[in-house]
Amino acid sequence: MAHGLPLTDADRGPWLVRVRDAVDALCQRGQADLVVVACSALRRAYRDVLRDTQRASVQFVYLAVEPPVLEERLAARQGHFMQASLLSSQLATLEPPDEEPGVLTIPVQRHTTLKQVLQSIQMWMYKTT
Repeated sequence: MAHGLPLTDADRGPWLVRVRDAVDALCQRGQADLVVVACSALRRAYRDVLRDTQRASVQFVYLAVEPPVLEERLAARQGHFMQASLLSSQLATLEPPDEEPGVLTIPVQRHTTLKQVLQSIQMWMYKTT
């Protein structure tokens, strides 16, 4: 991605397994009651890899953002490994998690703040625990 090339399923697969296994290891050692992983699990198959854990209860937060807002936010980022030119490939890969279990969808508009997103997540977590 840093070189402007989109990732393939073959690129993502081993990485997703490593993320899932790292979460399992933290939970097994009792080092975490809550683990937050931020990633673009764009397809259901990717999310299913993360769900296939031995010790953790996995839930997802899907930030539903319109492409023009994504474009603006990407253009404003400095020094990030993912180039804005990759947005179209990311959107082409995206399978929104509609009807999937354990997913909170948060509509994000141009003026939605991080604080608002975090408040939505906290409210949802308290309802689901």
